Amino acid sequence: DILQRRVEVGERAFSAIYQQHPRPPESAMFNVRTVQIITAIPELTRSIRAWDLAASLPGTGKNPDYTVGLKLGTGVDNKIIILDIIRMQASPAQVAARIVATAKADGVATLVALPQDPGQAGLAQVAMLTSGLLGYHVNATVESGPKIMRAMPAATQMDAGNIALLAAPWNENFLSELGAFPDSQKDDQVDALSRAVNTLATTNTMPTRRLNVPLLAR
Repeated sequence: DILQRRVEVGERAFSAIYQQHPRPPESAMFNVRTVQIITAIPELTRSIRAWDLAASLPGTGKNPDYTVGLKLGTGVDNKIIILDIIRMQASPAQVAARIVATAKADGVATLVALPQDPGQAGLAQVAMLTSGLLGYHVNATVESGPKIMRAMPAATQMDAGNIALLAAPWNENFLSELGAFPDSQKDDQVDALSRAVNTLATTNTMPTRRLNVPLLAR
């Protein structure tokens, strides 16, 4: 019945799908209070680095969007662990170079998930980025549907207490952005998380035999 379905899909998904309200009025989209901070990485079965792309340098009176590369892994218990976040305001050339350098640091067992803008320009951008990732598993897809609905699978997993963070300096900013979404000033980290979690559900990646968590400047 409808009450059982509410329990099965979680409060946020139920609110969006069945009540046409993207989040319950008494709570934020992401229930960040459920997130556990861990200091050691368990054995992982999969790893994905998902990117949300922007390509503008900050300037006087400008605060452009960030390019974000979010890496997550799944443990043998299927718990999602967010391992690393890169967040930068940079030129297109700098972004492309960082994606390649990060893929090399992560290793070939980590799937690289890229967004593709619709149209010929999006195809050209993905082709350019993929050309520098020879030997890596790359998954590029066009964003579809409203941003809030794309975030729903990640929010549902967080609501269930199924997302943990590796302790790092980026934790506070990440949780702050999620806790304010969809009313946050920036949502690039939310978009990267959405892509990573949705990619988990739609792709198969190689088992992660050796994990590299790069200590890159943020």
